[in-house]
Amino acid sequence: MEEKVYDLLEKMYVDLNGKMEKMYTDLKSDLRRVEHNLIRMENKMDERFKALFDGYALAHEKDEATEKRLDNIEDKIEEHDIRIRALEVAGR
Repeated sequence: MEEKVYDLLEKMYVDLNGKMEKMYTDLKSDLRRVEHNLIRMENKMDERFKALFDGYALAHEKDEATEKRLDNIEDKIEEHDIRIRALEVAGR
């Protein structure tokens, strides 16, 4: 009887050990797949962030150019206002 219990325990141990090894192998495989996917997503995000940054830089440059043009136009309007006032005063 004792031998049967021992044989049963040994069989259970071997079975459990096999299942644990399979679970460990599956877990390692899943972890590799997750790492691969994470690296792929990081690479995609890097590309997208670079594109977004380039777009932001281009928009910022356009804004600066537009601001300079607007400043020049404002300066010309101010100069024309002064000339108009001078002509109005001279015409009186």
